[in-house]
Amino acid sequence: MVDAVRENKMKIRKLDQSEHGKTRSLWEQVFSEDSQEFVDYYYYIKTKDNTIYVIEEDDEIRAMLQLNPYQVKLQESVVPSDYIVGVATQAEYRGRGYMRNLLIHALQDQYSQKMPFTFLMPAAEAIYYCLLYTSPSPRDRSLS
Repeated sequence: MVDAVRENKMKIRKLDQSEHGKTRSLWEQVFSEDSQEFVDYYYYIKTKDNTIYVIEEDDEIRAMLQLNPYQVKLQESVVPSDYIVGVATQAEYRGRGYMRNLLIHALQDQYSQKMPFTFLMPAAEAIYYCLLYTSPSPRDRSLS
């Protein structure tokens, strides 16, 4: 993972809004269970105002992480937050730490922007355990 960064094979960057459509094929590969209608909706509506981080290698997108903006009401205040979605890596590039690098990069950017909350609802929770993401306990869920 670090060697790829040092050798400049891997590049992490935040896409311009006009580039968001470049991630669609990766979404369709990794989330093949999503219907065409959902993917059309998602890429037409949701990517208009979201943030997408990618890892490029050999000038191709190999992994992505998307942040969808949400407003959270906290007592009498409304605060910005992001919902992490669409974390995906091409099958042949898995196991290289790309997801970890994307999460660290995105969370560092959010920290510098003083973003108070970030939410994650993973398709497979076990993927995120190594990064200290855990689900609320049943007791915590009942408090919401």
